[in-house]
Amino acid sequence: MLYRSAPKFSWNTHYVGHLRGINNEFIDSYQLKSLDTLIQLNDADNHWPETLSKRADGKLTYAGIENRIGGVFDIVISAIGWQFNKGPFAELTPRMMDHSDGGDRYPELDATYQSVNIPGLYFAGGLSHGPDKGKSSGGFIHGFRYNVRALAKILLSECKHGNCMEWPSEEIGCISDHSRKDFAAAKMAKNMMERIGSTSGLYQMFGELQDMYVFQNGCLHRYEEVPKRYVETLKSKVAESDASVFTVTLRYREGFSEPLRDVFDPSRVVIPRLPAEMVQGGLAYEHLSNGWFELNFLHPVLESLQYGSSSSCTELLNSPFHLMEDIRTLWNRPLDFVPLVEWLLVRVVGNPCDFGKEDELKKQLTTYWQIFMMEASKSGSEPSDGRPMRERVPQVSSSRKDL
Repeated sequence: MLYRSAPKFSWNTHYVGHLRGINNEFIDSYQLKSLDTLIQLNDADNHWPETLSKRADGKLTYAGIENRIGGVFDIVISAIGWQFNKGPFAELTPRMMDHSDGGDRYPELDATYQSVNIPGLYFAGGLSHGPDKGKSSGGFIHGFRYNVRALAKILLSECKHGNCMEWPSEEIGCISDHSRKDFAAAKMAKNMMERIGSTSGLYQMFGELQDMYVFQNGCLHRYEEVPKRYVETLKSKVAESDASVFTVTLRYREGFSEPLRDVFDPSRVVIPRLPAEMVQGGLAYEHLSNGWFELNFLHPVLESLQYGSSSSCTELLNSPFHLMEDIRTLWNRPLDFVPLVEWLLVRVVGNPCDFGKEDELKKQLTTYWQIFMMEASKSGSEPSDGRPMRERVPQVSSSRKDL
């Protein structure tokens, strides 16, 4: 096998378009049995051969490099890539993306999967993979099926001839003047945890699809699986000026998904720590404002886009908050629940600029973090009484049975 650049392994890059373990038997037989050979031909002295020659005896060879590649061949299979077929578009010429590693294979799209230079021409399936190529799973059925669903919602909400439909949303909780804010926030956090631990769209299209939350008129609404490039457009359609808006997505740490990454390096697993100030009673927005940003593996990331209670407050706005990773990808532990409760109270119901005035609420949140530290000190993730974590999470204390 002749190749231009070294193979990239999907377990390093987390991109399924790179070489997966199920397809690398060729490398195994090369390294362990000498049955096959891999040769890279893009270095200074061994350029990619331009001409395949057929000898008189019917054998095939690349002139000038016979000795390097082991002689001649009976059959040569060319698998050096593909080009976009523009034939079905007649005289239309959709602008293509400039991918340094693959040429113009994907059309350049706007935030609605529409061609940037041909209005009304939309792309779905593998052809919409350009924006997330090398980053997520949009080039493959387990990924682009969620992009197709998002495209359908976009077309229905942006129709120009009537019968439009708003992007579907779900109300997940409300806070009234007569309820305890921490109890109401805990109910919302429980709902969010269950969504994070069960969503397939955010999991398969990590880093690209997001759940957008809008808190207005006292209630929190969720808009699911919104393409990250479309979030601002949807926000302008559904969020009032005094609404709080934030997103939730699943991500790997930036820089972790690299071709030469050693996934077995002990540093892959990072043990989260709490700052000393929080152990003594402080809160995350003061001493852990970005959460556990040093975590490597797939984990939930929250980001505030707009504070509703104070349009002038910009503190921590557009600043990601990283929840802890969970090797089971369930995120149903008290360790996940407590930071969400504070997030909702500090950055959604209120804002970081004014929260310091909420003395009673700060005291209540300190109690939640004490529960967090108690749970974090346990050796296992299951509670000592043996009950499933989903049943136990909202029961933050025996006196909070109405939670």
